[in-house]
Amino acid sequence: YFLHNGNLYFCIGDVSGKGIPASLFLSATHYLFRSAAESYDKIDRAAAAINRSLNTDNEQNMFVTFFCGKLDLGTGILEFCNAGHNSPILITPTNDVKAAFLSPNHGIALGVMDLDVFKLETIQLESGDTLFLYTDGVTESMNANNTELGNDETLRCITEHATQNSKGIVEAMYKRILQHADGTVQSDDITMLCIRYKKEGQE
Repeated sequence: YFLHNGNLYFCIGDVSGKGIPASLFLSATHYLFRSAAESYDKIDRAAAAINRSLNTDNEQNMFVTFFCGKLDLGTGILEFCNAGHNSPILITPTNDVKAAFLSPNHGIALGVMDLDVFKLETIQLESGDTLFLYTDGVTESMNANNTELGNDETLRCITEHATQNSKGIVEAMYKRILQHADGTVQSDDITMLCIRYKKEGQE
């Protein structure tokens, strides 16, 4: 994530494969995101530019699921694009705190094919709204019975801890993952990012 011209740009991704090649591919994706986000006004244009670059000389046929966003810190308008990644969870601090998956529109992962098929979506965030992003190492965390944590339990945990700050939400989710695994060796990477929007001058 980074700030540019009054906007918060952020992304999260999960690359196919393991080891050094996968790590380098994801690092390249994040580097390309910063460059593309600063060059294109719309976040879906940035995703398309990243996809074109990743499809060049991709001899190992690697791909990355990717979610990227552009949050106007002045207005709270969030533009985002989902390229095959897990849907983030949006927490709204109403009298009855609500948490729900943001969007079912997953699109296709970056690097799969050289096509411009990425959809721009826009929502209005209000002060106090929180966005929780994660990789499938969270929802697909396994226990000794090969049972995944799952979307429902992930959403339940986020809802229960929605009034905590961003760090508290991430820590609570990780604790729940460890409880579910109950000593089972972690089978996949786990990445989480939590963003709470606050209008200037408000606590």
